[in-house]
Amino acid sequence: MDKPLGDLLAKRKSLKIQLSKTGNFIKGTIMAYKIKCGKPTCRCSTGEGHLAYYLSIRHKNKTKNVYLPLELLDKARLESKNYNKIKELVEKLGLLNVEILKSKPRE
Repeated sequence: MDKPLGDLLAKRKSLKIQLSKTGNFIKGTIMAYKIKCGKPTCRCSTGEGHLAYYLSIRHKNKTKNVYLPLELLDKARLESKNYNKIKELVEKLGLLNVEILKSKPRE
């Protein structure tokens, strides 16, 4: 059963508000690597290695890894989650706009 146009418009307004409140975003995946520093006396030469974080991004079919210092890791995680939230909201808005288009009276 079709929803009334007023309900659809209210839902669209709500989604737009959520979208505007999402905040900064980055598109990319946060990767953790265990690396060896190269010093022969360091604990990493015989153990697991040092943990280093990178933001992996794709642009024009090329992957680039950007080093993330620990003090930026939480911010990068939040902004990466924001990107996924924005993608989800845009998908919902697109589908809702189709419903609104179909429910408007033809002239």
